[in-house]
Amino acid sequence: MTSADGYITEIPYVVRYHRELNPTILKLALALQGIAWEPHALRYLELGCGFGLPALFNAAGNPEMTVAAVDINAEHIDTARGIARSAGLGNIRFIEAAFAGLETSDLGTFDVVTLHGVWSWINGENRAHILRFIDRHLAPGGIVYLSYNSLPGLASVLPLRELMREVYENMTGAAEVRADAGVKFAERVRSVGAQYFQVNPRAALTLDAILPKSRNALAHEYFNSDWSAFYHHEVARAFHPLGLNYAASAYLFDNIDYLNYPQAALALLDEQPPESRETLKDYFANREFRRDIFMREPVVRANPIDLLRRTVFASAGGPDGVNLVSGQTPLGKITIKAELGRPVLTALAGEPLSIDAICAHPACAGLKTADVIETVIMLCAMNAAEPALPSPTLRERKAVTDRLNAVLWEAAAKVDVIHSSVSPVTGGGVGLPRVEQLFMLARARAEDPESFLRGIFGAALQGDIRANYAQFMETRLPVLQKLGIG
Repeated sequence: MTSADGYITEIPYVVRYHRELNPTILKLALALQGIAWEPHALRYLELGCGFGLPALFNAAGNPEMTVAAVDINAEHIDTARGIARSAGLGNIRFIEAAFAGLETSDLGTFDVVTLHGVWSWINGENRAHILRFIDRHLAPGGIVYLSYNSLPGLASVLPLRELMREVYENMTGAAEVRADAGVKFAERVRSVGAQYFQVNPRAALTLDAILPKSRNALAHEYFNSDWSAFYHHEVARAFHPLGLNYAASAYLFDNIDYLNYPQAALALLDEQPPESRETLKDYFANREFRRDIFMREPVVRANPIDLLRRTVFASAGGPDGVNLVSGQTPLGKITIKAELGRPVLTALAGEPLSIDAICAHPACAGLKTADVIETVIMLCAMNAAEPALPSPTLRERKAVTDRLNAVLWEAAAKVDVIHSSVSPVTGGGVGLPRVEQLFMLARARAEDPESFLRGIFGAALQGDIRANYAQFMETRLPVLQKLGIG
C-alpha cells in the first residue's frame, strides 16, 4: 500500500464538487448569523483539494480571486494543473505538498482556507501542522471552512469501521480490493446475526449505504490509518488559540434552528453558551458530519435582515417545479409552500434579483417581506436557488467559465468522471450528468445529438435519444442558460 502518514495515495479519490466551498455560499451562511463578509477579490486556499474541482470552479467563476490548492497526491495535482492549463485559468496554482511541508512555505496570507474531508482522516500531528499553518497564513477577518465526522452521531458507526479495516489490514493487494473484502466481511458478520447490528441500527443503515458505493471512494473514506470523529467543542477549542471562533455552518439548513429542533429543545439550547450549544445541537440531531465556519477577529456584525436584503439571488429551477423542491432536517421532510415558492420563483425566472426587487415583482404582490426572505433562504437550502455574483462582471466571468466547461465536456466524451459544470452567475457548480454534458457538447459542435452519442457509446446506448434530447432542450437547457451555462 502506498500512503502518506497513513493516508492512501495509491489510488486517486473520486472527483466531486462540494457546494459549501463556494465563497458565495459561505457569505450567505455567515449572513444568516448576522456576520458581514465580502468574498470578492479574495485570496483563497483549499487544503486537501483532491482533483481540485471546487478550486477550479472558484477560479473560473471569480476571475478577480487568486486561488491556491494543495494535495499530496501527484495524480490529483497533475490532472488539476492540466485542466487549468487547458481552460486558460491564470489565477490558480496547484501545489503538491504534505501538510508538514507547508509550515515553512512562503505562500503569503489568505482570506479563506477550506478543508473538506481532511480533518477526520489525518493524524494529530498533521492537524497540528495545519493549525500552525493557518495561524501564520490566515488574514485578520479571515475564515476557515472545516468539515469533519462528528459525535455523537457516529458513535455507533466507529466499530463498523474497525470491523472492516481489520480485514483490510490483514490482506495484501490493491486498496480497492482490500476495501471490498472488508465491506463484504462486515455484511457477512451481519448476515449471521451479530447483535451489534441489531442493537445499533445506525451502523446497519451505514453498511447498507456503503455496499453499493465505489470501492475507490470507500478506501479513502473508511480505510485510512486515521479515521476520527469529534465533538464540536473539541474542534472549536483547537482553533481558539489562533483567535478563531465558530461563526456558522456552511450547510445552510443547520443555521435555521426552528427547522431542526422542537420548541422544548430550542428553549434548552438558548440556555447554553455558544460552544456547548453547538455540541448539544448535535445530540438533538444525532449529527454525523459537520461543516463549520470559523472566523478570525475582527468580526463585523450586522442585522441579518439587512445583509440578506443586500444579497442577490438566482433561481436554479422554475416555478413549475416548486412541488418537487424539498429538504431533510432532523424534524423530517421540509417542503416549500406553493403560495410562497411559486411567486418567488416566478420573480426569479428572469435575471437574479435582490430581496427588495423580488418583493416589488408583480408575481409577489401582497407577500410580506419576511415571508419572501424565509422562502428565498429555504430555496437556497434546498438547492433550488443560489446567491448570485455581481451582474456588471458577468460577461467577463462567462468567458472564463465557458472555457472551463468546454474542457470538462470534451473530457466527458472520453470518461464518465466529472458530473458538474460551473455557473458564471453564482460562481459555483451545477450538477450535470454525463449525458447532459454530451448534449451540451453536441450542441456546441452543431452535431446531431443522436449520432454524436452513438459514436461514443455504440451499441451500449439505449433509449430514445432524440426524445431525451428534446426533453433536455425544453426543460433543462433554459435553466442552465439562466445560470450562464451554454
